[in-house]
Amino acid sequence: MKKIISVVAAVALFTLANCGSSGTSTPTAAPGLASCTAVAGSALVCGTVTASDGTPIVSADIKNVTGGSSSEMTGYYASVSKSTISSCLTDANGAFACALSTGGAYDFSITATGMSKTFSATLTADATTSVAASLTTLSGSDITAKWLVIMGSWDGVQLLLSQIKGCTLTGDSAHPESMTASAACTAVNLDVQAASEVATTFSALANLTPYSAIFINCGTDISAYATVVQQYVAAGGHIYFSDLSDPGVTAAFPNKVTYDASASTSTGTAVSTVNYANLATYLGTSTINVEFDLIGWTAIDSVASGVTTYIKGDTSAIGGKVDAPLTVGWKQGTGGCVFYTSYHIEGASTGSNQEKALKYLILNISSVCQ
Repeated sequence: MKKIISVVAAVALFTLANCGSSGTSTPTAAPGLASCTAVAGSALVCGTVTASDGTPIVSADIKNVTGGSSSEMTGYYASVSKSTISSCLTDANGAFACALSTGGAYDFSITATGMSKTFSATLTADATTSVAASLTTLSGSDITAKWLVIMGSWDGVQLLLSQIKGCTLTGDSAHPESMTASAACTAVNLDVQAASEVATTFSALANLTPYSAIFINCGTDISAYATVVQQYVAAGGHIYFSDLSDPGVTAAFPNKVTYDASASTSTGTAVSTVNYANLATYLGTSTINVEFDLIGWTAIDSVASGVTTYIKGDTSAIGGKVDAPLTVGWKQGTGGCVFYTSYHIEGASTGSNQEKALKYLILNISSVCQ
């Protein structure tokens, strides 16, 4: 029987409503690291955009919204020609340096798909103005993306999402797989449904389209609803599969992920590599430990061309193989993104790199899913 597994690492994936930047005229990623250095003829506003736990928000668009209008600003980046930059996006660390031609009191907006916030600052000509972190930190109410979690027999992604949203679910956080919906979480667009509701919820695309992302916990098989899942992703929705929910991946997206049916016989720690450069920069390391605390986890053998492996690890001592993909994802055509992870939330300790990695991927889907 499948045991509750480990890490949080797979949640990674979908905070935003679609894979792409928040505006059609802006690039999908900042061209370099923000450079907050005084420039003659410009007034710079500088800061860092993060979630409440410190997770950087990458490629958020900073605009001048003074007087009710909205206009792009020039972004300043180290070692990048300023003359070619027509918008100001946060960099890999969530930092920004945006320029206006004159000083004065201004209002600014921070936008990324599924999140928004405004702040004000008074700029000085030919100088830089750094804004307090409190003005650019996104609280749960600023993260407007609507998420749906389908409960399973194991794993409890809903706990991680509730931490991001800043709400409290019903139930015992020591057993996240059993935590259910609450009025507080519903109010900030986090819904949790029992697996018994799948037949009704997945009976029609219209039931799914209100959600920017859907999370399927370990042990719930939605393979019978492959067609509506395909339609949902084609329309721009994101979907995350955890561990023993893998039949749903195979049914809706055949040949994307090949699983190793002979693996997953032991528990233990997999020394793992973070393949995604910006995530490794944030963590300050490209090596993390991924904990598998229950046997019976579904191992990945290989992934198709076009599928990104965000985290891989040496699972040879616990029933897998060396360099086994652990967290993978891809953009499905011109639609949304699909993610799968072999491990759970339960194995990760609070504040571990494993947990931080998942939150980063969740909050930055627009830049990590291409």
